[in-house]
Amino acid sequence: MKENVCYRFMKQHDQGFFSKLSLSATRDLTTICNYPNIRYISSTVIHLTYRPCSIMNNSDNYTVNITKELCSPWECNLVATSYIILSIIYVAFYIPCAYFIVTDKKLIRQSYYRIVMHMGILDFLTLLLNGIYSSILIYARRDSTTDDQTFMINKILGGLMNSIAVTYILFAHLLSFNRFMALCLPKMSKTVFSLRNTHKILFVCFIYNLGWFVAYQMPTLNIVYSIESFSWYYDTNSISLFVRNLDFIVNICHVVCMILWYVCLSIVLKLKIIFPEFTGFFGAKINNSYIKYKQCAYVFNQLGQKAKQLEMSARNQPSFINLVKMIEIKSVLSEKD
Repeated sequence: MKENVCYRFMKQHDQGFFSKLSLSATRDLTTICNYPNIRYISSTVIHLTYRPCSIMNNSDNYTVNITKELCSPWECNLVATSYIILSIIYVAFYIPCAYFIVTDKKLIRQSYYRIVMHMGILDFLTLLLNGIYSSILIYARRDSTTDDQTFMINKILGGLMNSIAVTYILFAHLLSFNRFMALCLPKMSKTVFSLRNTHKILFVCFIYNLGWFVAYQMPTLNIVYSIESFSWYYDTNSISLFVRNLDFIVNICHVVCMILWYVCLSIVLKLKIIFPEFTGFFGAKINNSYIKYKQCAYVFNQLGQKAKQLEMSARNQPSFINLVKMIEIKSVLSEKD
């Protein structure tokens, strides 16, 4: 999180100055000053009253008002309105797609569509939190990095949103692995991704989501929304930075694995099109309508090229030329008659 989100006013050697603190350090002022009292007048003005440290040998209280402009009105309104409009558009497309999948009994019993359905639910929740809720904060000018009233709400919802994002990447990885199994190992795929096993896999994924959500509710692990940058941030304390790095490493691992699965899929498709006798890994037969379509297109293309070659060679033969002339003469005579 940016260091300028909170400020501390201290008096030392009869000269006042501001020193920047992180969000977590500001909420632990008791280690620096005695009996601090922080009150937020509005989303842009911080009213800070505190008693200086004992080393100053001074019992007077110091009060300072810090004015901080989060964003210009037109910029805030433009960003918030854009968030809401885009979220509504995405939701408008999600609802009919989800309805068709749920109401179609054949689709909903397939592992692929069950995974896609749960990914849609996670995406819908992300739109509500990162789209609608963030827009409300921007309209109200309630920055959780400077507003203590919304800090805990944002901490809970920010943890939920980030746990959903981490789980969504896991589902995307699972979907790519599902496609790899269905194409390269179809017999094994029917066992691994049976309806019962798919339910178990989805349950484990949501336990994974719950673990991240509980971790994000730790007192020193903060994810809050900043209107100044229109984005969610990890705090700057050691635990928050550690989890941020862990989150990054986990996501990178998922992305690398997804790339490997899809590279394998593309290689298998190419091999099957070029070599129809290729039956996949470990002798698994590949039955796919798309592959059959590509094979037929390849064969017809080869036949078309052969036909054109035969036609061109026939046109150069004298017998073919004489035959064409005789047909033309007969057609002219028939027209005269």
